[in-house]
Amino acid sequence: MVSMAVTHDAFKHTSLLRQALDNPKMPIAFLLGAGCPLSILTAGKPLIPDIAGMTKEIVIRLEASALKDAFGLIKEQMVVSGGAPPNIEEYLGHVRNLIEVAKKVAIGGLNKDTLNALDMEMCNEVVVISEAKLPNLSTPYHYLASWIRGTPRIIPIEVFTTNYDLLMEQALEDLRVPYFDGFIGSRAAFFDPYAIESIESQEGKLPSRWARLWKLHGSINWWSQNNDEAAEVVRTTKDKAGVCRLIHPSHLKYDESRKMPYLAMMDRLKTFLAKPRAVLVICGYSFRDVHINSLVLQALAGNQNSIVFGLLFGELKQYQAAIDLARSSPNLCLIAEDAAVIGTRKAPWDTKSKSSFGDIPFVGIIPNTPKAGEVDEDKPVPVKVTLGDFSQLGGLLQELIGSSQTDKTGSVTAAEEGHAT
Repeated sequence: MVSMAVTHDAFKHTSLLRQALDNPKMPIAFLLGAGCPLSILTAGKPLIPDIAGMTKEIVIRLEASALKDAFGLIKEQMVVSGGAPPNIEEYLGHVRNLIEVAKKVAIGGLNKDTLNALDMEMCNEVVVISEAKLPNLSTPYHYLASWIRGTPRIIPIEVFTTNYDLLMEQALEDLRVPYFDGFIGSRAAFFDPYAIESIESQEGKLPSRWARLWKLHGSINWWSQNNDEAAEVVRTTKDKAGVCRLIHPSHLKYDESRKMPYLAMMDRLKTFLAKPRAVLVICGYSFRDVHINSLVLQALAGNQNSIVFGLLFGELKQYQAAIDLARSSPNLCLIAEDAAVIGTRKAPWDTKSKSSFGDIPFVGIIPNTPKAGEVDEDKPVPVKVTLGDFSQLGGLLQELIGSSQTDKTGSVTAAEEGHAT
């Protein structure tokens, strides 16, 4: 008896995602990573480079700056022969660790003032690169914002992002979508952790049409005053002389002002994933942040009715950390171009040329339609799933904005039934 190779049905599993997104009664959130701005090209280049590209640009600038000698010492400490080169977040984390020790004594020729100057210069360079603006109203960010605005919802949409840029804010404001991001005020909006904690309560509840935006790694318009008094975090686009931008809050206790927003934002992600039937859609994220990965894994283990769709750009083999997580968590579904991990099972997509649900066009799926004369029955071509490209996910959301939305009656959908599979 000939054994059949195990495959996944691309049409079926993308249909489950579509049904979940099309159900206004389900808790839905997005986690957007550094790969999302890469999908928007201006003059043939990504709007904002990924973390590796950003690090390369910043290193070049630092090595040509007045702080080149100090940065050279930091680089010597961090670059390991044969190892992966450190990224800008790792450089920042290392400098901030040294700042804590250097408060009492200089370390290897680096004193507190020099290290603080390095911290500020690195953050300023991140800002220069991340200040890009969306070129028009037809971007995936705008399609996401339009989708948020387009359907009355019982439970508000939440958007988490590891990016420092203001692209999501621009899209929401361009389309007049109200949102809350943890800050209160207008001149120099202040961070209010109590407001974040209370938005689920009747006392602090906001309208469900308001989106929630959570910047997990800080933002180019957050500022932190470092002094001996109680530190304060504010959000403003006006430059503040002598004040540090709050970029990549550390996971260490080097600064309570940086730690506080990070913990509050991570708590929001944990709280969301604890909701019954919660659906988290991840795009542009490489699964390299061990703290986020650990939180997601623990939350999924504690709530078997929640589900995470990890939409990956390119081939699955590039994401070994994600594969390891999905193999131990049945409600983490990884969807890459060539293969998937669904129900802990890793397998390629099958070779179906059309949907088993009918003759329906599917955004984000390239069916196996070989050209005339190229058919090889011995080597069938699998379909490709391109939803890991943020522009393709935006196309799906654009399609759903005006859809018929057949699941508004409260009946159980296939997506809901598939949460524990």
